[in-house]
Amino acid sequence: MLRSGLAVIAVVGAVLALPATGLGAATVNRFTSTTQVGPDLVDDVGCGLPVGVLTGTETQDYQVVQLDDGSTHVEGTDTLVYRVDFPNGDYFIGPSGTTHFRLNESSPADTVTFGGAGVDRGTLYDASGHAIGTVTGHVFFHTTIAQGTVTVSFDRNFITCT
Repeated sequence: MLRSGLAVIAVVGAVLALPATGLGAATVNRFTSTTQVGPDLVDDVGCGLPVGVLTGTETQDYQVVQLDDGSTHVEGTDTLVYRVDFPNGDYFIGPSGTTHFRLNESSPADTVTFGGAGVDRGTLYDASGHAIGTVTGHVFFHTTIAQGTVTVSFDRNFITCT
C-alpha cells in the first residue's frame, strides 16, 4: 500500500515533464507498465508485525489527456500484488492493493493538484499455511501546488487488523 503512493508520485513527475500540446484537439495517451518489485524490507505492514521481505508485481495503468488549452489531466490505477515473508515463517498475501489517482495541471502550469485513494486487503498466514488474520490498509492523499508553493497537502493512512 505505501509503495503505491511512491509509484503515483513517480507517474506525476513523469507527466509534468511532458511537453504541452499546441492549440487544437486534445491528445489522449494510455500507458500500462508492469514491474517486479522486491525483495524489499518492509516494517510498515502494521498490526505489530515484524520487519518482513516484500516481493510482488506492480502494474500502473493510466491515461494522460493534454487539452488544447495546454492543461493536462491524468487518471489511473496502481495495483500491487505481493507477498511479505517474516523471519518466523509467517507470511502475508496481498492479492490486489489498488490505489486510484488523479492529477490536473492548469495552463500555464501555475496550479497542479493530485490525489487519490486506495485500499489493500490481505491475509496473514502462519508458517504451516493456516490463515490467522487479515490486514486492511487505507490510504488517502491530496496535494495542491500553486505557483510553485504547496498550498494544500494531506496524507492519511490507517491499518486495521482482525
